[in-house]
Amino acid sequence: MLKKVRPLLLFISTLIFIYSAVMLTSHFYNLYKNNKNYKKLKNIYNIEQNFNSQEDSPNLDDLRKEKFNKLQEINKDIVAWIYIPNTKIDYPVVKTSDNEFYLNRDVEKKTNKAGAIFMDYRNFLDENFNTKDKNTVLYGHHMKDGSMFADLKKFKSQDFFNENRYIYLDTKDGRKKYEIFSVFITKTDFNYIKSQFNNEKDFANFSKSIQEKSSISTDIKLSNNDEFLTLSTCTYEFDDGRLALVGRLVK
Repeated sequence: MLKKVRPLLLFISTLIFIYSAVMLTSHFYNLYKNNKNYKKLKNIYNIEQNFNSQEDSPNLDDLRKEKFNKLQEINKDIVAWIYIPNTKIDYPVVKTSDNEFYLNRDVEKKTNKAGAIFMDYRNFLDENFNTKDKNTVLYGHHMKDGSMFADLKKFKSQDFFNENRYIYLDTKDGRKKYEIFSVFITKTDFNYIKSQFNNEKDFANFSKSIQEKSSISTDIKLSNNDEFLTLSTCTYEFDDGRLALVGRLVK
């Protein structure tokens, strides 16, 4: 009886090994493909070479529009480019009619577990892809290889935050600079992704709750004239956890 069972167990073990090897190979191939695709897009936009200056000139404005046109030839859903110095966050931002499509598709709409950095579908954009909402929300996966929004975890350190306080968001129309004022971990039952507000009091209460949840200290004083950019990713301190980073527009 034992002699008959052993070959069966060996066969099952072999199948499990082959399946695991195939899944592991597929995972690393997806990561390789994802990084290769984004490297190609970075070569097109080349933000660090062309847009390090915070004082834009007409030539830079024309160059930005030209580069965005090239990106939109690849995918018309590309509406912005996000860049955070001293992190790997240097990506195009896409937007479509829901918050599901780009969870498992890359910026070229190809199936990929890393997904894409995407804007909440409820944010309103004008013809130049500028948002007029009080809170613009971007999502990205927390990938184990450090890609996408994984580097948001660096901002849990007060020391890192003190040296890296700004987020840059480019659209066809220009560059927006956001000063980070809140970093926090929460469950999804806290509505930090709210983009529309009933009145000034509603927005003031929202601003206060966001600032009070922060695990890092700042001396920033908020007002009802502020506009926010919220970045959101998964975190693993507890089930259904989210790490959020919020900046206010520097005007």
